[in-house]
Amino acid sequence: MQISNLNCEHSCCVVVGVFEADTPLGSLVAMLVPRLAQKCMMAGSDCDHKVLRLPRALGVNRESSLGSNTEQTMQSLFFITIALVIAVAYCDTKKDDIAERITTEIHKHKVMIYSKSYCPYSQKLKKLINRYAISDLKIVELDKQKEMKAMQDALLKMTGRSTVPQLFVGGEFVGGHDETRAIEDRGELRKLLLKAHAL
Repeated sequence: MQISNLNCEHSCCVVVGVFEADTPLGSLVAMLVPRLAQKCMMAGSDCDHKVLRLPRALGVNRESSLGSNTEQTMQSLFFITIALVIAVAYCDTKKDDIAERITTEIHKHKVMIYSKSYCPYSQKLKKLINRYAISDLKIVELDKQKEMKAMQDALLKMTGRSTVPQLFVGGEFVGGHDETRAIEDRGELRKLLLKAHAL
């Protein structure tokens, strides 16, 4: 590990050094946390050095990283890397679990609404849907969920939007209030609900 005077363009990170990509430690860092191991900003096109950035949230600073004890510095970086790997893996797993749970709910219930209790468009959609005697309706108020942000992120990946309300019928995404209102005005909402055996 060669400590560098490189500056990071991201204020949330600290650049603690550069490493050669083909060294054991370099290969480990590049493989395990590729988001933190990026191309050297001061290098030419033929340079195989990469920059190691660590989030400031870890309490890392350049002064502590630039100590004279190279072995101790490398050990510290190694354990920080392992901690980051565990944290990233945990976050990714949790996100996957939430996405899987949402997918299961959408296909389990004939009609599914993701809403926010204070949202006027959510209230309008629920009022519209409640005109029908739906046999299997589930409403999730995102603002009352501990994992609201993660759930909205999962919905964004699934539907292309993170806003509410979001209506699913028969496991398929219908849209928000405006789309549902338009379908209702065309007389197609009842047909959609009948097709999903929700009535």
